[in-house]
Parts: sequence; C-alpha cells; structure tokens
Amino acid sequence: MIFAEKSRWMLKYQKAKAKLVEYDVKREDYPHFPLNSNDLSFSTTYILSRYAESIIEDDDKNKSEFRRFLCETAQYYDAAVSSEDRSGYDIDFLLSGSTAYFFSNNFGSSKVLLQKTFGKVDKTKKTAPIFLTRLLAFLFNNVPLESLKNEDEYSRLNNAVKMYFETGEGSCEVEKLSFDYRKAVYDKGDIDEVFYVDLFIAVLFLSINRSAWKLLPSYTGLSEQSWNNYLRSKNGLKMLWSAQQLIGEANILRGMNGIVQLPTGVGKTKSIELIIRSAFIKQRASIVVIVAPLRALCNEITLDMMKAFGKEIKINQFSDVLQEDIVFF
Repeated sequence: MIFAEKSRWMLKYQKAKAKLVEYDVKREDYPHFPLNSNDLSFSTTYILSRYAESIIEDDDKNKSEFRRFLCETAQYYDAAVSSEDRSGYDIDFLLSGSTAYFFSNNFGSSKVLLQKTFGKVDKTKKTAPIFLTRLLAFLFNNVPLESLKNEDEYSRLNNAVKMYFETGEGSCEVEKLSFDYRKAVYDKGDIDEVFYVDLFIAVLFLSINRSAWKLLPSYTGLSEQSWNNYLRSKNGLKMLWSAQQLIGEANILRGMNGIVQLPTGVGKTKSIELIIRSAFIKQRASIVVIVAPLRALCNEITLDMMKAFGKEIKINQFSDVLQEDIVFF
C-alpha cells in the first residue's frame, strides 16, 4: 500500500507542523518528529500523476487503485503550505493540493487553495501549470478564458476550451487538441511540465463530463436551447459540483420534492439557484419562498440571489421582527 501506516504518521506530523505555525510556536520549541514528513512529496506526486493518467487514458483499474489515496494526498499538500517549512514550493503545493481536492470531488477546498495562488503565478507565460491555474479559476470563479491568436498547440486548445464552455459544442475537438498539446509538452522533456500537463488535461476531461451544458438539459428535461442564455452569460454555471449532480439525479430539478442535508462549501446556494431557474424556465412556478433561520443567513442568501439573477427577478427580503422589510428590484 502506498499510504501505509508509516505514511499516515508522516501525514500527521505534517499537519502537526501546520498547527504549530497556526499557534505561533517558535521553531526551537518544536517537538522532535521521528519521521521526515517531507518525504511524502514523492509518494503523493506519484499518486496524483498516476490518477491523472488513469483519467486521461480512461483506465478504470488504476482509477480505483489510486482514488482511495486522493484525500490524504490533498491534505498533505494543504498542510505542507500551512507549515511554512518549504515556502519555495508553495505554488507547486497549492496547485497540486487544489487538483487533488478537485479529483476527490472536494471542490470547496480546491477553490480555497486555488485562491491562494492568485497574484503568485505569472499568467502571461505559456506553461502547463499556468494553464491549469487558468482553467480552475475559470471553473470556480468565472475568470474569463481569453482568446489567443498564436497557432501553437497551447493556443488552439485554449480557444477550443473557451468555445466549448461558451457554446456546448466541440468536445471531441477539445479531446483531440488535448492529446496534441500533451504530446508537444512530452516531447520537450521538462519533468515539471509533464506532471502538470497531465493534471491539466485530467481536470479538463472531468470538467467537460460534469459541464452544465451536458448535465442540465438531462437533469431538468429541458432543451439545451432553454438554458442557452443562462449558460452563455458571464455568471452562468460552468460545471456541476457533486451535490448539484446528486440533486439532479434525484429529479429535484424536474420538480420532485426532496430533503437535502449538505455541509458548508459544497454548492448549496448554487443548487438553490438551479432549482429556481429550472422551475421558472419550465413555468412550474412564478414565486419562490426561501426560509432561513438566521437574519444574517437571510441577508447572505439575498445577496447571493441578487448576484445570480440580477435584474431577471424581483427579490423581497421579509422578516419576522418589527422593522421595514427590504425590497430589491
């Protein structure tokens, strides 16, 4: 086993170092750790690269073998950044950790690590790690993918990805250009680039399989044309998170009743938006009531709905106390 008992102790030590930094313990007061947790960099890199490879090559056997180690891999990279003992590798740890969380369907944690890379990566360069950063920022934060004019593999793939998420068309072309770009990177022989190009392509393939263009028509029973304006908009959803997929599979977006219990950071607010949008598009409802237990939570949901719908709908925030209710237009 890759993550045997020794590796699990090393992971605990890495997390302990992160806590020591959090509580501002002086380094001379650190306890003695009998194992070097930094050695986990080798096995976690192997796990991440092999899992990415299995996605690209659609190898179910290796997917199953390496998937079970993704959670520990992500936690290691997360703790490695927080422990501040190898700050020169922070960008690598953040991108690797964000990708590992992405692979394990923990998109909330993936987004948190990604946001820590902002301002630290030179996005003007054409490299695989920057391509990965741009793709994740696009999926999580709707940071636009700019069109590129050059006729190299990087630019052609970039433009094809942009076209797919804008129109829902060209997924086969994206796949073809992905393998062309991968081959070009492999031919250059840069070890870091080879590692990151596989992470990038694996994330890309997974995001297309979970794309809103592909899943929303299926989950709602509505035509792609019905979702066209929303999915083409600046704030349109690019990819469904795991919780949203479960809601779709339970036919809640088709109008079925359901009780859904979800933790923080899994896309609850966006799920509410999708339920409302599908009801409005299908004309099953014209009024929606959202009930929340705390006034602060009501304010938060109101602001989220205003950001999501803009001027499309009128939002009233009512309260159960003696104060003037707020009406948003």
